Amino acid sequence: MELDSIFNGHKKLIRKLRHLWPSLVNPRNFLIPETIEEHKQFGIFAPRIKIEPCGECFFNEKSKLCLREFSDTIYRIPQIANSVSYNLVYQTAKSFIEKAVSDRVIHSTKADFERDIPNLIQSLVDSKAPFQFYRVVDGVKLEGIESLMIGDVELFVCTEAKEKELQVYRDTNNERGWFDEYIIPFVRKTYLNRVCIRTVAIGDRAKAEQIAVRKIKESLNVLRFIICMLRPETIYDNRLKINLLAEAYDLSESTMDVNLADNSISLSFGKTRKPFDTLPIDVPLLENLKQHYFFNDLLGVLTIDNRTELDENILTSIYWIGEAQNDFLSESAFIKCWTALETIFSLDEDGITKTLGRGIPILLAFGGYRFIKLDEIEEVQKKVERLYRKRSKVIHRGMYESVSPMELIDVCKYATWSVLTCLGLRTKGYKKLEQIRIETERLFQASMSHAKYFRKPDQVGNASTKGRDERQVSKDDEKSSIH
Repeated sequence: MELDSIFNGHKKLIRKLRHLWPSLVNPRNFLIPETIEEHKQFGIFAPRIKIEPCGECFFNEKSKLCLREFSDTIYRIPQIANSVSYNLVYQTAKSFIEKAVSDRVIHSTKADFERDIPNLIQSLVDSKAPFQFYRVVDGVKLEGIESLMIGDVELFVCTEAKEKELQVYRDTNNERGWFDEYIIPFVRKTYLNRVCIRTVAIGDRAKAEQIAVRKIKESLNVLRFIICMLRPETIYDNRLKINLLAEAYDLSESTMDVNLADNSISLSFGKTRKPFDTLPIDVPLLENLKQHYFFNDLLGVLTIDNRTELDENILTSIYWIGEAQNDFLSESAFIKCWTALETIFSLDEDGITKTLGRGIPILLAFGGYRFIKLDEIEEVQKKVERLYRKRSKVIHRGMYESVSPMELIDVCKYATWSVLTCLGLRTKGYKKLEQIRIETERLFQASMSHAKYFRKPDQVGNASTKGRDERQVSKDDEKSSIH
């Protein structure tokens, strides 16, 4: 039973709850206002319980601190924190305190921790349920396909057939015609013939929605990552953005400006941040992603339970690349791209510039894709170190309007290419960042010490790529420069 697992696996937290409970259910730790003015002094947000015949009783300062500490302690139990919202824990705790205090006041019963706390925890466990959430997506169009699974999130066109799938919920939602009169018209107005996204999450409703939104945004960032692979320049020109409809840039305004040199007036209509383009997803694109960009492997990472360190860092890097692609401010996008790179390359705080300067060009040159040529390693190393110094100035000195289009595009490419290379290394059995660091350091030292090393890529395990595009080696290539 889950309850037994909680009590047996978190004995220290349970002992703390046992220590706090007597103070929380002690009637002396509650205040009863006797006048309207005293009631107002507590404020509308003050925690309280209702006890008959006393009415509203407010927590005193000691019990307020105990209530917060009690709720925090419950929320430190992973099985609770991962499945219900903090607000539910807080409100459930208050309701059990109210019952325990009422029993003491009315029936003169003693506080019974061994009865009350298991019931409280069980109540939280029982509050979980599966919810399916639907949202509209802006900036994507599906061509020749009706749906696409990204992990356990489905991107789909809401056709009439999809609408009919909802009929399974009709019997339990049609009291007084509610389903026919309100739900179906709502679905047709909100979702029909639009690109939507849906996923299932488990928890109380608030927690489930939080989990679902996180999964949905993770999927949207995968799509933004694809944009950076195919069209890295969009990170600067802002022509293509993918968002949930509620977060889309759909509003516009009209503006006016005056040329003070000749007093001429210009009017602009429809000034907006609404993107010009959308991402078309069709069968050829999906086949290209699967054949050359480890798309199936990436989708697998999204769904597995036991992720390796490298898996987690790949997803984190994709998150930050996606957030960067969706950002309108160049400096902000620049920092987010660097965050993605540091997720892969920076294992500690010492010598980050050197680690990035060595690691990025070596990974891009030897990692399998041949994103840069071997004789470009030193040039890219210098560029990476220069760009990282600019990153430091933006963060630590607050420099703004200082990142050029090419600088942003370059760091976006390095981040995207590094993630793709790591996806390839994952298929070779790499699981930890330390493995990549050791191998890139070995190759860097070898490349600096032996010029001939560059002319003999077969020595580091890579088959000849003659006749193939050096910058897009298929994942079917059996050998990799990093081995």
